[in-house]
Amino acid sequence: MKRQGQLILGIILIIIIAVFSILNVTPVPINFGVVTVRWPLVIVLLGAVFIGALLMFLLTTVNHFQKRRQDKQQGEAPASKLEPETVKQHNRRITGAVAEQTKTTQPTHEQKEKDDDQ
Repeated sequence: MKRQGQLILGIILIIIIAVFSILNVTPVPINFGVVTVRWPLVIVLLGAVFIGALLMFLLTTVNHFQKRRQDKQQGEAPASKLEPETVKQHNRRITGAVAEQTKTTQPTHEQKEKDDDQ
């Protein structure tokens, strides 16, 4: 269904371009500084759109490669080192959490005796 929608959209776009081309066949003078030419208006407009699209493609491609290079350089940079005191604090906190978890999950001596009596 998605392909059918794309096909219909493509056909509509082609029809619009064809109508646009038929309506804009009047030759217009284009001055390039050194030479002046007379081309149909549709050629001038489509040429301008094509050149604009090409420039946008080139600019986004350059930006994409610059971003990839920057990301790659950041990946190769050494990671920031933690201060020894910070590491010790984290270790103590983790050790304490593990000890608390172990206390709550291990049955006490009294609970073992009750379980044995039953």
